[in-house]
Formats: sequence, structure tokens, C-alpha cells
Amino acid sequence: MAQLRVVENQEKQPPYPPETKANGWRPEIDLERIHQSRTWLLADREVRPWLMMLWLESWRSVPCGTLPNDDELVAARIGCKLEFFRGHREQLMRGWTVHSDGLLYHPYITEQVIQMLGNRASNAERQRRFKEASKQRHKDAVERHKEVTGNALVTRDSRVSNGEEQEQEQEKVKRYTGTSVPVGDFSAAEAPKKVTRQSVPFAQIVDLYHEMLPMLPRVEKLTETRKGHIRQRWQEDLPDMEHWRNFFAYVAESKFLTGQVPGKNGSPPFRADIEWLTRPTNFTKIAEEKYHRG
Repeated sequence: MAQLRVVENQEKQPPYPPETKANGWRPEIDLERIHQSRTWLLADREVRPWLMMLWLESWRSVPCGTLPNDDELVAARIGCKLEFFRGHREQLMRGWTVHSDGLLYHPYITEQVIQMLGNRASNAERQRRFKEASKQRHKDAVERHKEVTGNALVTRDSRVSNGEEQEQEQEKVKRYTGTSVPVGDFSAAEAPKKVTRQSVPFAQIVDLYHEMLPMLPRVEKLTETRKGHIRQRWQEDLPDMEHWRNFFAYVAESKFLTGQVPGKNGSPPFRADIEWLTRPTNFTKIAEEKYHRG
């Protein structure tokens, strides 16, 4: 029979909602902090790997960061023999306390979960701002088109058929935007910002990409092709670092883009990189939520 434990302070309330899940978020393993903790220092050498297994396994629980108050279940969860677990229980379960929901919580893991929830809320807000900015850019482009042509938005299927009239329309757009844009293709008809090559903060953008999307491939070499895509996004869509932060936070919410969707026929999961994310066609699909529907 499983050994049930009676721990004081059972009326302590859970620190977060019972439906809390990791949902692809990974715990931060602060090895220096772990190695300096009393739990680690006082644990026997053969016990230490099981400590790590306990912390990692609890992250997969619902609610995240918890374990059942049952020796047999905990030992089974981490794949440890029950006899070994009970023989070293004092070391293994150091710091774990039972709360009013009957589950065990550890202060270090609880701290990680609360930090995750805060980051998730911040990213959700950035995602909301990014969507609003994308909608506003589209609305502004439509209004600018009306000012230039005096007409409603012309779709690809209803372009001006007369060649001379079409050239006149394109000339109007060119004078206004500084670039030639096919009539009806007004997604690219925003007036470009006068940004020189030197004013694009490539290094800052790459550093922010590494910071917010550590699960994606690192940028080992910033090629001219990649610079060109980043420059285009800076000039047309993401004119400052706050816009880039919102964009990367939005990407982080996509399981497909961040490699959390299994590949087809046993192939590795797809993971976007900075070049893929900043290509015009891919950026448009991301803005249209085509990778956030699953």
C-alpha cells in the first residue's frame, strides 16, 4: 500500500489555479543555484539525479509544478524503485509541502511556474498589440490608397483594364510612396520610412530574437539576404524595437513555428529561423494568424 503522509500546514492555499499547464514552456534550470542549495548539498550522490527527475516530472503535472502526496505514485512517475525512494525519502522530498488541494508543492518550482505565468501574460499583451498594429497598418494603407486614387480599394480581380489608365494609377502610387506598386496590391503601398542602412539595428534585433526565441536556431551569420529581409521589415512593418519585441512574442505563442508540432512521417519538427520569419510572404502569413490556429 502507498505510504500517505500527513504534513502540517495543510490549509495553505495553492499558489496558482488548478488548471495551470506548462503548454510547451520549459522550466529554467539554474544550475548554480541548485548546486548551492542545501537540498543538493545534503543529498547523497546517487540521490541527486532523482532530485532532478522529481523537479522535471512535476513540471509536466496539472497543475504545473506539483506532485501527488503518495510515495508509490511519485516513485512510479520518475521511474524509481519504491524501496529506494522510501529509503531516501527524507532527502528526495526535502522542501515539498502539501497544500489544501492535497498536492505537493516545492518553493523553487512554484517560483518558476509563477514566473512562467507572468511571462505568458506579458507575451499575450504583446501579441494583442501586434495584432492591433497589423490591423491598423492595413487600415492606413487602404485610406492612403483612397487619397491617392480617389477610389475604393481595387482588388486583383478588378484592376483597371485600360493600359494607359493603369500606368497613370501606378504613377500616382509611385509619387506618393516612392516605389512602384502594382495597382490593387496595396498591402505594400505604405509610405516607406526614410531609413538608411546604418539606422537598422541588426545586432539589437538578433539579440532580441535570441532572448525571446531561445528554442529557435541561433543566428551564426547575418548574411546579406537576412539583412535585406530584416531591413524590409524595419522599413515597412516593424519600425522600432518594441514592434520587434511584440512580433517575437507573438511567434513564441505558435507551437508550429517553435518546433512543438511533430513532423510528418517521422521527420523532425519544423522550427522557423530569423530568415524564414522575416521573409515577406512568411511574415504576412504570421500576421494573418495562419500558424496560431492549432
